[in-house]
Amino acid sequence: MADKLWNGTLGTTAGDFSDAANFTPSGLPTTGDNLRFTGQYTQSVSSNESALTGVVLGNIVVERGYSGSLGDSTSNVMLTGSRFEYYGSTSSAFVDVEDTANVFIYSTGAASSTGLRALYLVGAGISQLVLVSGSVGLAAMHGQSSVASSVRVAGGSLTIGNGVTLTTLQNKGGAVDVHCAATTITQYSGSVTLKESGATTTLNCAGGLITDGSTGTVTTANVTDGQLVVSYGIAKTITTLNQDAGTVTFDPNNVTISTYNLATNNRPATVSVSEA
Repeated sequence: MADKLWNGTLGTTAGDFSDAANFTPSGLPTTGDNLRFTGQYTQSVSSNESALTGVVLGNIVVERGYSGSLGDSTSNVMLTGSRFEYYGSTSSAFVDVEDTANVFIYSTGAASSTGLRALYLVGAGISQLVLVSGSVGLAAMHGQSSVASSVRVAGGSLTIGNGVTLTTLQNKGGAVDVHCAATTITQYSGSVTLKESGATTTLNCAGGLITDGSTGTVTTANVTDGQLVVSYGIAKTITTLNQDAGTVTFDPNNVTISTYNLATNNRPATVSVSEA
């Protein structure tokens, strides 16, 4: 096992991910090697981005001082390892972490314009994705797909595309847009917005704001604090709504709630029926 740095400029072609001399010490990373992108070398990865496809590295770290771009919207940099950590400051990074189980995003640069993300990720075998801060899209570009068993958000903004197979999402302070189906979504603070047509098996609102603009069915919604708003004009079914406290707002002309249970615990609870 070796520790490799991306220098990006010492090879024949700057930015060529397949050029052995663009890594320090010289040589393409191999199985088990650790790979770092550092502030010492900030050359972008701009060609042969798939050179390491299928090579299972150790730890992959994009350090805080690294400002180079990684790939582009048509060419992801292919990186598989036991752990992927990202602190980069670029506004343009496109990474396929393939079967990397553990993905941690601590910060990113600012997105280059409204509606874009600084870091676009895809991955076929993500066991846990943790976002602390930054601007991130997971399979957020049209036609992309990913698998994420657990997504935890402490801050920043995250877009989860409609091609993601998502099991569990927990939000404790970020702004999350969900375009896909999910097994369990739990919101403590910040905001979660459901979009498109993905169904949710269990939707837990324990604080902050959940805006449900998806046409997909929610099997069970549990509101113990915060606010659940079902967007006006959206045809929607919530099979069971359990409310302990907090606020639920919906339009009865479009939303069907099959079973509603209000806890008798003397905590403040509000149901706001608003017609579009």
